Amino acid sequence: MSNRSGKIAGDKSRGKESLRGYRKILVLLNREGWDVGKYLVYRLYSEEGLSLKRSKPASKRKAASPRGERFKATAPNQAWGMDFVADQLQSGTRFRSLTIVDVFTREAVAIEPGQSLKGEDVVRTLNRLKLDRGVPKVLFCDNGSEFTGQAMDLWAYRNQVKIDFSRPGKPTDNAFVESFNGTFRAECLDTHWFTDLKEAKSLIEAWRKEYNESRPHASLADRTPSEFASQCAASRALAETQTGCGRTSDLVQENQAIHVCATLTISLVQIPGQASVEGDQVTNHVRYRAEEQPIPHNCNTRQALKKRNCKYSPSSMKLTPDSPGKQAQ
Repeated sequence: MSNRSGKIAGDKSRGKESLRGYRKILVLLNREGWDVGKYLVYRLYSEEGLSLKRSKPASKRKAASPRGERFKATAPNQAWGMDFVADQLQSGTRFRSLTIVDVFTREAVAIEPGQSLKGEDVVRTLNRLKLDRGVPKVLFCDNGSEFTGQAMDLWAYRNQVKIDFSRPGKPTDNAFVESFNGTFRAECLDTHWFTDLKEAKSLIEAWRKEYNESRPHASLADRTPSEFASQCAASRALAETQTGCGRTSDLVQENQAIHVCATLTISLVQIPGQASVEGDQVTNHVRYRAEEQPIPHNCNTRQALKKRNCKYSPSSMKLTPDSPGKQAQ
């Protein structure tokens, strides 16, 4: 138990500085089948001498001008965040990784390592994702030259995507991808020593899949991004099915009403002393007998009533004999 919690904490990569807190370790142990509580995990965590790196206290805050309301994603693939993370190979060669995160589901949509990445490389990655997932409504990114160039501007115009740039000196405007970059650096870049770019791409892609499928998120109720995205897709499909069934039921009822109106005719048998009648009203002078007779679908109601020597008035809904002095056969 202690060894397993130590491996999950990642203490071998940074001495006694853990990559995960005891709460995250508790969730991972429970997902693996360990029936343990938070107090036991915390005790083992303390006995191993593990601890998270404490952040520095925040500096004195200054007054800032209010910003307008930003787009809030309410479904998957509505808003993505993009940024770059820099690292180096074993030989000292620098490279960068383009990270794209789904703001709503926290999925790592893509991580594209490469050297000298430009705006054309960003567009190429977005076009590849367009074939698999479509395009988002909004892209959150900083003011880097890769995102503000003509290539990105033209791609956004053609695909009707809005680019929301962060304010200068305000990385919190793109907080989701910044948080992901910190996790990506701590759990992947700092724990591997890449010999070449090919190996870096392979290990980074493997970590991305593990992040989406195995790493739980507290903001997602301790679910992985893939689980959360699947549940969202299932809920959306169920809602569309119910809406479709409701529309189908309304159409069926409407068609049935039209069918009844089109197929229901009244055969009038007039008795001496006739006069016009309205609906099923019976006067002292006239008595009618109504019989339901089907009419073919291809027969117009007006024509059918005309054949039965009756006039149809849509405005007053009256049925009057065509020739009062002549009895219906």
